This record gives sequence, structure tokens and C-alpha cells, in this order.
Amino acid sequence: MPIVNLFGMLFEWHDDKFALVNIKRGYTLEEIASVFDDDYAVTVFDPRHYDDNEQRLLTTGTSSQFRLVTVAWVERDEVARIITAFKPSVDQKKRYNYAKRQ
Repeated sequence: MPIVNLFGMLFEWHDDKFALVNIKRGYTLEEIASVFDDDYAVTVFDPRHYDDNEQRLLTTGTSSQFRLVTVAWVERDEVARIITAFKPSVDQKKRYNYAKRQ
């Protein structure tokens, strides 16, 4: 799993999984990482993927390609491990739009 520094943060990902995300959904690592650079990005715990050792997070924000994207990730030793990225749900869009209005 390579580690790369983008937007002042360290990111890692599983190569095979990321290749599928890129092919299926058209997101590059740079675009996914840019979501974390959005001043209005909203991060919440993922209640469907919780255990005592690791909490999965969901961050929704506007990417460098001006697309609204949700990124599933975990933090390990100050490195954001990207799990996947996808179009946000209706609730995630609402949460993001509410944050932008504040």
C-alpha cells in the first residue's frame, strides 16, 4: 500500500481496491484526496462499520473536479487509509449543503 502526501495529508490505499474504484466510478486518488481540502467537508462516523479497534469515517465534500464525493476511510497512525469513494446519498448531500449554509 503506497503512502502519498497530498494537500498536506498522508494517504494510503489498497491498490487493487483503488483500481476498481477508479475504473467503476472514475475517481483518481488526487480527486478523492481533494475532498479533504474542502472547507465545507463534513465528516461523520460510519455507523454500519464500527468496531472497538477502528472507526470508519465518511467525509463528504466537493472535489477538485467540482463533484460532490463521499470518501470512506480510517485513520491509522496519522495516515488516512482510503477504503472507497462514491456519490453521496441524499442524507449526505443534505448534511453537506446544511454545513455550507452555516
